[in-house]
Amino acid sequence: MTVYRFHEVTLEVEPPALEARTGVGQVCSALSWSPAADRHSDGQRLSLSLHDHGRRVPPAAQLRHEAEGLRVFEDAASCYVSDGASLLHFDADQHNADAYLDTSFYQKPPSLQWRVWSFCILKLLRPLGYFCLHAAGVVSPNGQGMLIIGPSGSGKSTLAVGLIGSGWKFLSDDAVLLCRRGTTISALSLRHAFYIATANVWIGTSSQAGPGSQG
Repeated sequence: MTVYRFHEVTLEVEPPALEARTGVGQVCSALSWSPAADRHSDGQRLSLSLHDHGRRVPPAAQLRHEAEGLRVFEDAASCYVSDGASLLHFDADQHNADAYLDTSFYQKPPSLQWRVWSFCILKLLRPLGYFCLHAAGVVSPNGQGMLIIGPSGSGKSTLAVGLIGSGWKFLSDDAVLLCRRGTTISALSLRHAFYIATANVWIGTSSQAGPGSQG
């Protein structure tokens, strides 16, 4: 079993042999999850079990959404995400997921495999009170957070870079998780930190970035 941690949440993935083939670890790292030596006993725990055979969607499940090669189905107790041969199954409380992977899954475009695993992680986080938002996040010099919301190409990252150049702190340039605890709403980074190389005006992702920041 491999364990990843995001703030007070841990994700257990097994078996390790299949995890190495699927690339789940790379997706976790890119989404600001850090490998952990053991379970975090005081936090919330999620689990993902990998299986080396495909599975079909149960006939009773109803199609709810379809986009970019994936279909989402639901029935009274479960949610299913399928590419036609492989299947993600989330149980009723959605703290656990099973991934049934047909051999064809590994020949799918990397972008589709990425969507499968990122959807899986976000779906598992949802019942814990985490909600993903497509937005840039920055923190003002006096500590107030601001989310910049808009469609792709609308200038979120450009505006964030401009504010950072004016002394603001960086949270995220693409996606954030909103988490409500009582009367407080926190915005957590869902990507590795980025850096700006002013010599050639290049924006990149830092390979040394750690877990997501809180703002």
